[in-house]
Amino acid sequence: MNQKRILDLLINNVINFIVFCIPVVFFQPSLDPFGPPQMMVARVFLPLLLILYIIRSMRNGRLSFKTNPVLLPLAGYLLAVFASVLMSVNKEISMKYFLELAVMVLGAYIVYDISGISGIKRVVFMIVLSHTLMAAYGIAQHFDADPFKWSTNFAGRPLGTIGNPDFLAGELLLSFFIVLSYVFFEKKFRVLAGVSLFIHVLCIYYTRVAGAFIGMALGSLSFSIFAAIIKRDFLWELIMKNRKKMIAGIFIIVAALIVITPVASSKYKSFVNEKGRSLKHRLIMWESSLLMVRESPVLGKGIGSFRMNYPYYQGILLNDPKNYGYDYVVTWMPHEQYLLIASESGILGLGLFLLAIFVFYRVTAGLIREKRADFKAVGFASSVTALLGASFFNTFYNIPATTFIFFLMLFSQQLFALNRTAYVLKKDIAAPLLISACIALLFLINGDGRTLAANMYLKKAESYSKRDLMPQAIEYYERVIGLKAVELCPQTDVAQYYYAAEAYRKTGNLAKAEQYYRMDLKLNPFCPEVNNMLGAVSGQLGSLDESIKRLEMSIFAAPHYDAAYTNLATAYVAKKDYEGARRTLNKFMEKNGAKPEFENLLKAVEALDRTGK
Repeated sequence: MNQKRILDLLINNVINFIVFCIPVVFFQPSLDPFGPPQMMVARVFLPLLLILYIIRSMRNGRLSFKTNPVLLPLAGYLLAVFASVLMSVNKEISMKYFLELAVMVLGAYIVYDISGISGIKRVVFMIVLSHTLMAAYGIAQHFDADPFKWSTNFAGRPLGTIGNPDFLAGELLLSFFIVLSYVFFEKKFRVLAGVSLFIHVLCIYYTRVAGAFIGMALGSLSFSIFAAIIKRDFLWELIMKNRKKMIAGIFIIVAALIVITPVASSKYKSFVNEKGRSLKHRLIMWESSLLMVRESPVLGKGIGSFRMNYPYYQGILLNDPKNYGYDYVVTWMPHEQYLLIASESGILGLGLFLLAIFVFYRVTAGLIREKRADFKAVGFASSVTALLGASFFNTFYNIPATTFIFFLMLFSQQLFALNRTAYVLKKDIAAPLLISACIALLFLINGDGRTLAANMYLKKAESYSKRDLMPQAIEYYERVIGLKAVELCPQTDVAQYYYAAEAYRKTGNLAKAEQYYRMDLKLNPFCPEVNNMLGAVSGQLGSLDESIKRLEMSIFAAPHYDAAYTNLATAYVAKKDYEGARRTLNKFMEKNGAKPEFENLLKAVEALDRTGK
């Protein structure tokens, strides 16, 4: 076997590994329930694929890249996202998110570019295989047959290794419509495809995710329209030959609907009641997102900064009397893809994202006119439609596998078109491009290595801390901080510095605790927990003005936070501002109702005010 064939085989296997393993990776090295392990795999193997592709191109003496109509709007979108970094409260974290999105988009483009028509068949097979296995695992979880139950407790709802049923259901829509298209348009292996389809449907049903059900309905409508157009001659002939049977079938369907409507209505009401409070919280998330968009309409608040800004804008709404019944909710996304993009990268970013979607559908329409839409093209179009529909009620950017496959489908639709051309680049650019790709890969591997080690140390430190072995815990916290990982805990309300600060506070080292609380505040400027603890420690160290400032922010972000109110009242008393203490305690009872402990505190403040002691 010559070197060229070995290199081609290596490239194809790297593609297989990427497409299959990113979705199913399960190893959890961090405190986060999902996301980071998938991203680690993507950040290493997608740049590696680019390096291999450049090496193969250099051996062929020709460096070329396929043209794609989706490429230009997506390039503009990435530029808009990059510009949004300038608006972020933490530019280092936002740059990390930009690089990750760029890896997903450019990685999807490289896979599209390398695969071609023959290669995309293998890619599609890998997508279906991996997601069928994930769906089967999700079904096993539903029936309490999960070997990893200790870390995947969602009350019997399938997770499929992703770590959350909401995101699993959304991602399964991508493979579901590929399988559905295969069953409808192909003849070979139809039974196996039917089994895969059944596994998908059952798992999506068990997830009980409203957004996924809506996405499936929109995807099914899209698929029906495409199938009706493509098979219109066949369907018309079938209808005309079986008119009587069709009419009888319609009557049977109508009768069945009449019978099952009361049962379905009852189930629907039960489902709505179950999701009622969740929906209310989502409405608050969406309204908070709109506040962000209104404040920064062009470039947004910066990619990856939603969770950092959210407590402040949520606080505006929670302090409205109509929302007194709802408490502070930790979230790193608005559970709505379009509001996430608009709030983080502005109307400019959202507009270019939607332009890429428009171009994708325009390519699909061209394929149908040219009669070139096979099961893969119809599957891609229906899958994208389904995910976009589900995205009105959820987000997929924090799941690397979903993001990667979504962009891969946007690019790959062009493979079935007639007008496929390529950019041919000068050979002189190959060497600098290869060096740049290698440097990027080493940079990403170094970052992931530090993040992986820091996460493992953090879990070790938390284990010691829970057993009250503070010297050992502090040793590991210092190791974590020394590694300087960027955003170690992206999907939690506090970062690694908070945990270290808590350990130092428990040992009595308040100065060190204050230092680390301040470092955490840079990552979580409006987080009520961080502001509360920094305020409490600052007060103990004598910085009463700083203490009051932080504690006021804490109760603003979380109007039901008992401890923050008592700490704030205590800070006002220490400053002999008894009116401020009264105002704080009355504010809590106004928003949360009277409580004996707060009434007693108020009496104590009144007594202090009278005596002056």
